[in-house]
Amino acid sequence: MVNTFKSLFSRVSVVIYLRHQLDLWISLYSQQAKTLRVKPGLPAWGSPEIVGADIVNHGMFYDRVLDVYSDLVGADHVYARPYDLKAFPGGDVVHDFLGVCAVDPCLISPGLGSDAKALAVNPNWGWKAVEFSKLFAADAQYGSVAVRQNVIKSVGKAVHTMSLKGFGDWRGKPANYLTGADQKQLWECYTESNQVLADRYFNGRLIFEQKPLLPVTARSLCEVPVDEMQTAINLALDIYNTLPVLE
Repeated sequence: MVNTFKSLFSRVSVVIYLRHQLDLWISLYSQQAKTLRVKPGLPAWGSPEIVGADIVNHGMFYDRVLDVYSDLVGADHVYARPYDLKAFPGGDVVHDFLGVCAVDPCLISPGLGSDAKALAVNPNWGWKAVEFSKLFAADAQYGSVAVRQNVIKSVGKAVHTMSLKGFGDWRGKPANYLTGADQKQLWECYTESNQVLADRYFNGRLIFEQKPLLPVTARSLCEVPVDEMQTAINLALDIYNTLPVLE
């Protein structure tokens, strides 16, 4: 991608936003459930089955990612930013990006990049939705691509409808599946990489520190009322039966 842009422009700069790996793994676990990549028995972090080997082995080690960009465009054209909404103007990452690029925010449409719009485009799944998707994930992997896509659509629409019906914990803040031991292990995994990141790109400032242990907020489907679960299952099956299967 960078090489393509370099052939079109005299100068290419890279602006990249980095989230604490703990926050990112918690979010990814919820987001990847939407495509049925989270199957029962998989670990809550570090699994290439969930996000792919490239992200696990490379993408989460931020110094390695930035080194690639630095080699391509020069370190003085790489702008790494901690992803912290509280630190952004108006809590909006788009306006922070425009500031880095020295672009007047007035030139963009009002509300672009706002939290409300982002939530509407890509809402988080709560623990019920994640656990519900696991019911279908194991079996869906054995079907054709077309069948799998229809299962994904059916589960997604069922989750959306359950949320619209007012059932709680189908959407909202991602659930934390990481135990205290998992969180400590995760931190140790990225400690060296984060220190290199600090030394090379943040003048020695460690932007990611070890967080206080978060409570596990994930729960079991056994805790969902039977009638609520039956409603979700019926929704998913009814939706699936209305979708055309293109082999």
